[in-house]
Amino acid sequence: MKYRTLKQLGAKRRFIPPTSGTATVNGYDIRKDIAGVRNSLGLCPQHNILFDTMTVTEHLDFFASLKGCPKSAIKQEVENMIVTLGLETKRDSFSSTLSGGQKRKLSVGIALIGGSKTIILDEPTSGMDPAARRQTWDILQKFRKGRVMILSTHFMDEADLLGDRIAIMAEGVVKCCGTSLFLKKTFGAGYHLVIVKNSSCNVPNLTLAIQNHIPSAILESEISAELSYLLPFEESSKFEDLFIDIESQSSQLGISSFGASATTMEEVFFKVGEHGSDEGSGDSPLSFENLGYEDKAMNGRDHSLKNGIETANGTSAGIPMKNITNAGKFIEFNNDLKRNTGFSLAMQQFFGMFIKKIIHTGRNRIVTAVQLTIPVIFTIIALSIEKALPKVKDEPAMTLDLERFQSNIVVPFVADRQTNNISNVFSRAVKSYGYKVENDSLSTKTFDDILLDKMDTIGLSDFNREYIIGADFGSVLGETSILGYFNGQPYHSPAIALSYILDTLYKYYLGSSYSITTVNFPLPKSLSDQNTVLNASVNGTGFTIAFLVLLGMAFLTTSFIIFLIKERNSGAKHLQVTNAYTDDNRLGLILLLLVVYGWAVLPFVYLLHYLFKTPASGMVAVSMLNIITVI
Repeated sequence: MKYRTLKQLGAKRRFIPPTSGTATVNGYDIRKDIAGVRNSLGLCPQHNILFDTMTVTEHLDFFASLKGCPKSAIKQEVENMIVTLGLETKRDSFSSTLSGGQKRKLSVGIALIGGSKTIILDEPTSGMDPAARRQTWDILQKFRKGRVMILSTHFMDEADLLGDRIAIMAEGVVKCCGTSLFLKKTFGAGYHLVIVKNSSCNVPNLTLAIQNHIPSAILESEISAELSYLLPFEESSKFEDLFIDIESQSSQLGISSFGASATTMEEVFFKVGEHGSDEGSGDSPLSFENLGYEDKAMNGRDHSLKNGIETANGTSAGIPMKNITNAGKFIEFNNDLKRNTGFSLAMQQFFGMFIKKIIHTGRNRIVTAVQLTIPVIFTIIALSIEKALPKVKDEPAMTLDLERFQSNIVVPFVADRQTNNISNVFSRAVKSYGYKVENDSLSTKTFDDILLDKMDTIGLSDFNREYIIGADFGSVLGETSILGYFNGQPYHSPAIALSYILDTLYKYYLGSSYSITTVNFPLPKSLSDQNTVLNASVNGTGFTIAFLVLLGMAFLTTSFIIFLIKERNSGAKHLQVTNAYTDDNRLGLILLLLVVYGWAVLPFVYLLHYLFKTPASGMVAVSMLNIITVI
């Protein structure tokens, strides 16, 4: 009954309508002006109604906005409330990570934020440890000024501390209502005198000594060394003499210590509950005159009570739910609301889902970074491979000399007397280029035998590295004869040998200041040769480039399934946004191709997400499927 009543008064949409009568909240009728009620009402329900994926700050910011708090003041209002609640270290934590006590604190903060004038708190400290409960009491006492707070609780000490007026319900009926002192006087048994006795105590004599001052005193209980006497309220004027007499005769009466305490609210609660059970639930509630209390709100009004409920016209009202007809018209879930339709509805839904996707992307930064980075990395790798491919171009020109070989080149030659002059020119020319010269003219062997002997002496490997060219200067029938020698291992050695002999002749006839430089210019490649080179390079790497680009695209489109599976498991709506990449001369065609690909593959991914229960397994399986189908 308590929970239903609070929902009728405080629910933002009043899912449970009143069967009859009405109530006013801060001057607004719950039947006629529910919007005004909401703007001035703060509610902390019995169960935490929090969003698992919203932080503490976002909760307070959201509900402050709903209550009409100015945007310029929301940030400071939220900060002050977080400090008041003691949730500074949890300001950016999701509500799902909070403990039970912290969630109750947040619910209390949601009810208090925004300057709500009427606060309804349904068991706000349930689930809290004693320290947190005490802190919450301090918070409520701090915010009570200028507000009306309706609080329900099972902790009698909480009601005693916080309540200006306390109402006790039993079996769905308000049994009594009044201040703490009034209820204790009305339902309390009196004061409790607790005495700790020693071994010499005579209980009958002690009881007689107490009854000499207060005849109506009763021995309540005797447990071990503790005695408890019940003293009536009306005898409180005699307590001073009683306490003085007991203290002065403590040694004779066998008393170690004593103390007195008033009736607690817990005792009042039990007594009211027992009284209600004896009378039955059908009787009227207990009605007692609250001495010294005047209900200004009720003065001058003709009112009657039945089951603790007052109707607007003074007639009593029960709760005959079975007699309600057309109950739907009383439910104000859609009252005063105009639904969007058509284009405005579609845009509203799109905007809401778009904002939700932005928030999800911001909270899952790692997933978003991987989602966007991996396709780019694959594309960069593909482009790098494309840039590294050999290009079809003509071979560069090459100077035919010994400079391309190692520095310890040796050039041997032989000459007779008639060719000494020209052989000397050859020797000086070779030395001017920085190479060694071996003159074997004194040998009686032929030049071929001389070269073979050198090879046997230094070995074939060193001979091939050091001896590239040579010359045999001789005369035949009075004519000078020059025979050039070359090593068959280097590809260009024949042309180099000929170049040096021509250079020698040029210097011999024109002077040492003249020289000949021979340069080899390869012919341009033919079209067939170019095609051969292109086919050899593209056939091996074209598939690799295409596979890398498609692999990145497959990962990008598949990554959206993570959000879809999460939303399906949580029962929320979903939205996805696609990103594309292009780098080609035919930009328009490739853009169109990727757009069509997106329209085709994204619905496909949406359909596949129903097959999986965990985002990780869905990501792996659909990625492999995309790769296989792309191949």
